[in-house]
Amino acid sequence: MPTTITLLRASARPATTQAPAVVAPAPSFGRALGHLEAGAWARAFAELAALANDGHAPSARIALMMASRGGLLFGGHYRASAQDIARWRVVAA
Repeated sequence: MPTTITLLRASARPATTQAPAVVAPAPSFGRALGHLEAGAWARAFAELAALANDGHAPSARIALMMASRGGLLFGGHYRASAQDIARWRVVAA
């Protein structure tokens, strides 16, 4: 006889046979560094910015550098809002 928990789990499942939607992986510092090493600057910045917004200090330091010196160091411009820059400065300190 099924337990109450088994019945609740079964009823919580969608009644469809479609595959679940693909979800982008959460940003990771290691992956961001891999993008930097590969010269995928925009991808690296996107991951670093997301991590910086989550409070990761090393990511905030690199994202700040990319936002302020991107043209000189990375040959591109990496935009961040004034609020992001201010938040990253606090996180990076």
